[in-house]
Amino acid sequence: MRWKRIVGIAAVLLIAMIVTAYFILSTYDYNKFKPRIAKVVEDATGRKLTLAGDIDLEVGLSPTLVVEDVSFQNATWGSRPELAKLKRFEIQIELLPLILKRIAVKKIILVSPDILVETDSSGKSNLDFETGEGESQEPEKKKSARFPRVALMQALIENSRITFKDGTSAKTYVLTGQTLRSTSKDYGSPLRVEFKGACNDIPLEFEGTLGPIQALADSRQAWPLDLTLQAAGTIARVDGSVRDVMNLKDVNLALHLEGRSIPEVAQLVRMSEVPDVGPFKIGLGLSDVAPETYKISNLEVAFGDSDVGGSAELSLAQKRPMFTATLSSQHLDLRPVLSQTELSSGPREPVGKSKKKHDKILPADHLPLDVLKYADARLTFNAKAFLLPRLAINDLTFNMVLDEGHLIVERLEATIGGGTLDAQIDLNVQGEDAALQAELKINQLDLNRMLTKLGLEDVAEGEVDIRVDVDSQGNSVAAIMAGLNGKTSFIIGQGQIYNKYIHLLGSIFSQTLPRLLNPFLEATQYTQTNCIVSGFTVKDGLARSTALMFDSNDMTVLSKGEVNFTTEELGFSIKPVPKEGARKKKIKRSISLSTLAKQFRLSGTLANPSIEVDSGRASKTFGKGVGAALVGPAAVIAVLFTSKTGEQAPCPTVIEAVEEWYKSSKNQEAK
Repeated sequence: MRWKRIVGIAAVLLIAMIVTAYFILSTYDYNKFKPRIAKVVEDATGRKLTLAGDIDLEVGLSPTLVVEDVSFQNATWGSRPELAKLKRFEIQIELLPLILKRIAVKKIILVSPDILVETDSSGKSNLDFETGEGESQEPEKKKSARFPRVALMQALIENSRITFKDGTSAKTYVLTGQTLRSTSKDYGSPLRVEFKGACNDIPLEFEGTLGPIQALADSRQAWPLDLTLQAAGTIARVDGSVRDVMNLKDVNLALHLEGRSIPEVAQLVRMSEVPDVGPFKIGLGLSDVAPETYKISNLEVAFGDSDVGGSAELSLAQKRPMFTATLSSQHLDLRPVLSQTELSSGPREPVGKSKKKHDKILPADHLPLDVLKYADARLTFNAKAFLLPRLAINDLTFNMVLDEGHLIVERLEATIGGGTLDAQIDLNVQGEDAALQAELKINQLDLNRMLTKLGLEDVAEGEVDIRVDVDSQGNSVAAIMAGLNGKTSFIIGQGQIYNKYIHLLGSIFSQTLPRLLNPFLEATQYTQTNCIVSGFTVKDGLARSTALMFDSNDMTVLSKGEVNFTTEELGFSIKPVPKEGARKKKIKRSISLSTLAKQFRLSGTLANPSIEVDSGRASKTFGKGVGAALVGPAAVIAVLFTSKTGEQAPCPTVIEAVEEWYKSSKNQEAK
């Protein structure tokens, strides 16, 4: 029986050792570890860790560590002394799983965590730590990120506050939480997550389920998630799974977003200048199809009465991100999204009065074109109806290619106002200056049809042809216009312009110009137009007219001149020719037909134009210039290129009549 006595003695000794160890561990003052803990942290980060409260350890098979009143030093330039503050930290872990090198957290509690993340005016973050020797920590090079083998059953965060201060924009964003709670039946079960709080004082909450935390460490196991967020009249949901969360592999997610209005959502991040668009819906599927390559499928976007759908792919495996997309829309209205100036229905204050004498209107600010160098793209797009400020397009299609800063928009085709549109754009920002080439052709655009689609009725009627073929270089609008080369033409056949919009010209130039176009503005609702022709050749920013003519039932207005886009100076001679019918009518204005029959000079700048009677030498030589370079049939038709609108009556008739007038006036001068 001796062995039984030995076993009994051993058991007693073991119990005694456990009791002794428990007594020692239970009564030990763990606050003695504070200096050592603080030193380790400071050596690693260069910042002080302050443990103002007690450190306590409840011993058992599931020991609980409690730490109170903790703070961590902020950067020296920070807006407050502490980067982070914490009133109470409590963690309970299982001892037995530690034998298998696993951390099983039975419970973790954080009370009143207060974290400040901020940047200075140069963009430096307070999370950029230094060692105790003042040297910046070098980031570790890792082939693949791994999640530690941690299991979690319960977590609770109370009265949390996370603040982000952006020193470059001087904006502050605050996320506060009343409670963030996660619970699970056991370590292998999904976590139920609930959050209630606010983002920038706007109530925010989310709930749902996440896969077990320990599954994050197993790259062979899919990690499911199903979360729903509500804030600012918006509901967002994401569900699906990710097999390797740390490296974003085997992603299979579905996202859905639905809200009342975009401005309401923008308040969450303190954005004020956003389009007033709503309601909106966004749905898509997200998956990875290759290493660092993600596909967006079943894309459905709706806002207001607009829609966009299709698929896209983003690859991060190359030197530059590569974005590929095929998108389509039945109805896409970008007018609420893009800034626009509403068309007024009556006279406005002269533009020149609000500007200084030498102001320029072409922006000289550097265009952010370098952004085109940061990514490549391939885009195919088509839209049944496409609305822009001042432009309504149907059956739009185009291909866009962006390769190393070289943007090409090709095969851009559409119908516009019942007519056709063809264009191509080539923008190359690989060099110091951006190089631009653009071609545009519009045939038989019905003005009234297009304007009606834009909600602008009773503005103008007539068919329009437009040609633009230009190239330039520069990194600002002003520089591009100053270096412009090419030619443009514009022609309107028979139609009419409502007089309330002709009055707008008077707010830009003077009250004289509207009278040149129609001396009888008060007598009729609209001005009948027979033919309007405009043609320019441009070289090094100097646009010279090849043809300028406006013909109505009462007047034929001829012009020639130039616009210098470098200086923004104007120089045009204007010759109105009243018709016989107009001479018999009475004018209810102080300006007489004899006055209007004189030659005028349009000068000044684009910002401060002026028009006045030209009584100088230019008036006497105008007729010669008209006959040689303005109204000769060959010159006019050359401007029109292959225009169909100009071939229709009455434009040829008008051109012939003007030619006869020129010949007649020349004969009278000879006599």
